[in-house]
Amino acid sequence: MKFIIKFFISLFVFIFVFVVGSTIVVQVINNKFGVDILSTAFAIPKLVKEVDEETYITVPFEADEHKELAEQINAQVGDFIVYDETNGYSFVPENVTGTLTEDLKIKDTVFASFIQTFLAKQEDNTLELKELSFNCETEMYCKMNVIVKSPFGITEDIPFLPKALYLNLSFDVTKGENISYTITETYFRLNTLSKKQTDAIVTSLNAFIPSMDLDLDTVANQIAESFMQIMIGNEENKGIVASLMDFGASGYKFSKEETDNYLLVTVA
Repeated sequence: MKFIIKFFISLFVFIFVFVVGSTIVVQVINNKFGVDILSTAFAIPKLVKEVDEETYITVPFEADEHKELAEQINAQVGDFIVYDETNGYSFVPENVTGTLTEDLKIKDTVFASFIQTFLAKQEDNTLELKELSFNCETEMYCKMNVIVKSPFGITEDIPFLPKALYLNLSFDVTKGENISYTITETYFRLNTLSKKQTDAIVTSLNAFIPSMDLDLDTVANQIAESFMQIMIGNEENKGIVASLMDFGASGYKFSKEETDNYLLVTVA
């Protein structure tokens, strides 16, 4: 998740310099790099406007929902998932005393609470997960949305500087063989900006800080992959589903019941 923090810091610096910088510098950037300064200028006021989380977060989660995940798994296999206030969650295979005999049905908000609890215990982490939601259309296909908040510690109202930035990412997941998956159709936005406005901001950021060389598709896929590795994982990065394959799980599938969406860890 460090690359997300780096991106937010660079964007914050860019906004500050863009707003307080001289028009000469702006014109040089426009002429040399072909940046759409007008689109960027219109986007920045919208970007720095404080976000109303009550309307922005469409699928909120409760802070203690993560407990349900550990309770479901440990009820069948033993104390595989262990939590302590200092280190947060850890997987302890040595504690396993049984195998899965029934499918596990894990709601999207439970995953969100679990991942936020995990992030909160990471050293030097400033990111806060505000939403991880599913819209499962079939057992093999699910649309997902992630919103991550990066606060800047600004408590006073400073013109043209945001108190926080929100990274809003939508992506599609298609189940493959065994526990494999494919991520497609990533859609990346900042705060309440449209995709076009976000693209304009990032293009200007690349012109202002060439070393960043940000590609939104790459960033979006990296973030989506980070969350999928925690939930599902693979041989190299053992997520929840991959870890449970050693204890009776046979795979996973997506599920929807009325308005609730789930990832099912299946048994043979």
